[in-house]
Amino acid sequence: MSQYDNVIRMVTEHLQTQLMVPFDEGEVTLDTNLLESGYIDSYGLIELIQQLESTYEIEFSGYDMVSPEIVSAAGVSGIVAAKLSATEELQNSA
Repeated sequence: MSQYDNVIRMVTEHLQTQLMVPFDEGEVTLDTNLLESGYIDSYGLIELIQQLESTYEIEFSGYDMVSPEIVSAAGVSGIVAAKLSATEELQNSA
């Protein structure tokens, strides 16, 4: 299983259990804009970001926070996977 797959599983689980986003009912896809559709608010997004930063020991930049990708499960998972890959590359080159 890829890093992205692991991250997307964690993100969707958090969104389902903590923020009641109905992925399992087919209403929401991984690409759904969760803010515009009203499934989460800015507080829910910050909560998710804090969970991801804590779990994966990463930090979201100001650029990440305004990125259009941050509003969907697939997008935020892609940001996290990219950060994890970059960290892994740095560790391997050291």
